[in-house]
Amino acid sequence: MSTPEPAPAASPDPAAPPADVAPPTDAAPADAAAPAADTAPDAAASAEDAPVARAVDVADPSRVRRAPRYGRFGFLGLLLGVVVALVLTVLPVGADNLPRGTLFLLLLLATGTVGVFAGLTWALVADRRSLRRRGRD
Repeated sequence: MSTPEPAPAASPDPAAPPADVAPPTDAAPADAAAPAADTAPDAAASAEDAPVARAVDVADPSRVRRAPRYGRFGFLGLLLGVVVALVLTVLPVGADNLPRGTLFLLLLLATGTVGVFAGLTWALVADRRSLRRRGRD
């Protein structure tokens, strides 16, 4: 089995002359190319001349709505649930029916879920309160 021979390297510009052909010696004067460049539409220059609206110029700081980050509130509730589950696992219990690891996971499932919902409810109440305050102003 033979490997195929690599193709000769092509020039990056297909319209460029091959490397073994010498450029013409009688080059045209520089001002002959200038009128051709002036006749082409200059879309890039017209786009640069257009006014640019920056967010700082357009936005009114008194109208910015400060909404709470729901994910962060939910995560904070989850962390609170983990701490509560850990504390309840460490507390001495009368019956030792479950191993501590299983008890922690069951408590984490319950308190973590309650914590996430409590955090999201807290964020929702904070959001509603901020909207009421904004309506009074």
